[in-house]
Amino acid sequence: MLGGWWLDADIRIRNPEEFARLASGPYDQIFFTTDNNYIHNDFYGSAPSTPFLADCLLSLYRNCYLHGWLFIAYKTGPGVFNRAMNRAIFNHRRGMRPMAPTRMDDHLAFWDYIEDFDTPYKAALPSWQTA
Repeated sequence: MLGGWWLDADIRIRNPEEFARLASGPYDQIFFTTDNNYIHNDFYGSAPSTPFLADCLLSLYRNCYLHGWLFIAYKTGPGVFNRAMNRAIFNHRRGMRPMAPTRMDDHLAFWDYIEDFDTPYKAALPSWQTA
């Protein structure tokens, strides 16, 4: 809940100067969508203690504790982010809770900021999704 940027271990920042411009913008949270309209959970930024991240954490705890049998991607993957964003937008539109200033970029912009790097273990080991 301290805020900051999350970057999965198998990707890296493409251009530190461009990233610095992104990170210094006026938004409390910055997300990117995948090509099939899920919110990336492998690269995002958030100010400390946003209700969005609190919602995500609560869902993660609930999913892992109450639904241990679920496929791991459903418990911890981008679906957690999508459901939290849906609730945030719903609550904002109903006047129940204002939404933090949010930037949402598409999958093309995602690749402007990050890149994959060679991770041989991905080809040699079973997918994390089978855990």
